Amino acid sequence: MKALNIYFLSQMDDEEYFSQYETALSGGKELHTVKTHEQASLRALVRALSAYDLPPECYDGFFFSFVISHISKEFDLLKIADDHSKILNIELKSQYIEEERIAKQLLQNRYYLRHISGKIFSYTYILSSGTLCRLGDDEKLHGCSFTELCEDIKGFSGYVERDIDALFRADDFLISPCNTPDKFLSHSYFLTTQQNDFKAQIVTLAGTELWENEDAVNAAGLAAIPASAEPEGRNGVFISITGSPGTGKTLLLYDLACDLSAGTLAAIIHCGPISDSHRYLDSKMDRTDIFSSSDIARLLTAGGKRYSLILVDESQRLERKEFEIIRNYVRAAGAACIFSFDSRQILYAPDESLQIVKDIQDISAKVLRLSGRIRTSKELSSFIITLFSQKRRTNIYDYGCVQVIYARSVSETLSFVRYYLDRGFDYISYDSMYDLPTRESADRPSGGSHVYSAYQVIGQEFDAVLMVMDRRFYYDDNGDLNACQKSGDPFLYREMLFQGISRAREKLTVIVCGDPELFARINSIKLPPQTD
Repeated sequence: MKALNIYFLSQMDDEEYFSQYETALSGGKELHTVKTHEQASLRALVRALSAYDLPPECYDGFFFSFVISHISKEFDLLKIADDHSKILNIELKSQYIEEERIAKQLLQNRYYLRHISGKIFSYTYILSSGTLCRLGDDEKLHGCSFTELCEDIKGFSGYVERDIDALFRADDFLISPCNTPDKFLSHSYFLTTQQNDFKAQIVTLAGTELWENEDAVNAAGLAAIPASAEPEGRNGVFISITGSPGTGKTLLLYDLACDLSAGTLAAIIHCGPISDSHRYLDSKMDRTDIFSSSDIARLLTAGGKRYSLILVDESQRLERKEFEIIRNYVRAAGAACIFSFDSRQILYAPDESLQIVKDIQDISAKVLRLSGRIRTSKELSSFIITLFSQKRRTNIYDYGCVQVIYARSVSETLSFVRYYLDRGFDYISYDSMYDLPTRESADRPSGGSHVYSAYQVIGQEFDAVLMVMDRRFYYDDNGDLNACQKSGDPFLYREMLFQGISRAREKLTVIVCGDPELFARINSIKLPPQTD
C-alpha cells in the first residue's frame, strides 16, 4: 500500500468507479470497496479544505482506509512525517455521533500510533454538519476550525510514501498478560470490537450471578468438597470463550478478572506450567489469585480461600478430576466460572480431552467464539494454514516472515538451532532427539532467546519462533499434513507442531531434518505458483 493524493481521489464522483480508482492510486493488491458514505465524506472534506487555498502538494501523502492487519483496526486518513516526528489522523463520519464515542476512537487511534511518534494531530470530520472537532493534549474533544487543520497539514514537509505496514509490528501495540505483564497491569491496551462485545455479554451473565450470590461463598462452607460430589440443582453460571491461537482469549480472560474481581475474590486457574510472569501477576493483582490446575485440590477442597469467580485458561487440558472439582465448587458456591479453551490445542490423550471440551460446552450458559487472529500477522497466519492444508493455499503473500531450512542430519539440525538461538529466536521442541542440553538454555541471558517444550509455551507468545520437522511428518493425498503415531506414544506431534508455531507473532523458521521431499512440499508454499 502506498500513500495517495486525496484531492485526485476526491474528483471521482462516480460511485461505481471510485473503489477501482482508490485501489489503483494506493497500489492495492486487491480491490478495496469504499462505502458510499465514505466517498461522500472524503469529497466534502476536500471541498472544505479547497476553500483555504492549500498548495496541491499538501494533499499528497495520505493513506486512505489503512488497516492494521493484526487486529483489523482501520484509520480513515493517515499522514506520517518521513522522520516520524508527527502524524496526522483524520476520521470521517457521515452523521453526528456522541462526543464520547468520537473521543474514544481518537484516543484508541493514538494508542496504536504512539510507538511511531509522540506528536499526533487527531481530527474528526462530520459530513452532516460540515464541522470538525479535535482531540487535544488534555485528551478531551474540542470544536475547531478548518484553519487549524490546514496549518497542521502545511506542517508536513515530507511524508512516508509506502510500506506503512512495516511500521506496525505486533509487539508495538499487542500485549499479552503473560509476556508483557507490566503493560497489562497498567491497562496499556485496548480490546477489539469483538472482545468488547463478548465482555459485555459475559459481565451481564457472570456479574448478575456475582451480585446475587455474593454472600453465598461465605455461607456455603466450601472446605473439603469431594471431587465426586454432585451438588443438588444447577447453581452458579458457566460461560465459555473459545477460538484459535492468537484470537485474544487469554487477554480477555485476564481483563475480565480485573473488572469482575473489583467486589469479590477471583481465581485464575492456568492449565499448564506456572511461569515467572504468572507469579508476578499473582503478586500484583490484589483480589485475584493465579495458580496451576495441579493445585486445584489443595486450594479448593482443603479450607483454602473462597472464590466467587473462577476463570480457567487453556481448559481443554483439564483432567477429569480437576474439571469435576471446578464444576462442583462453582455449583455449591453459586459462583461464576469462565472457561477459555481451544479444542485444537490438545497435545496428548485426545479422547479424554475432547470429552472434557464437550462437557465444558454442555454446562455453559453461553459459548462465545473469538475469530480473527490479533496476535499473528495475516501473512504468518496464512502460511500456517497452508502448512497444515496445502489445498488452502493463497497467492496473496510472499511469506517473507517465514524461513524454511533444510538440514541433512540431527547434528546439523542442532547446529542450525544454535545459529537461530543466537539471533533471537525462541526454540520450541517436542522430541528429546532435538533437545539441546539444559545448560545451554539455562545459560541464556534474561530477556534473550530460550529453549522450551511445546507444553511449556501454553498461553505464551514470542516474536520469533523456531521448530524442527522430520520424517514423522508427511502429506496425504489431499495435501493435509499428518504425523506418524507410534504405538503407546501419547503425544500428538501434529498438534504439538501447531501449538508451537502458532506462538509466533512476527517470524517463523522451520528446519526440516533429513527429508528432502517434505522440505520441498513446505518450501513450495513460499514459491510462486507453477504455470503451464
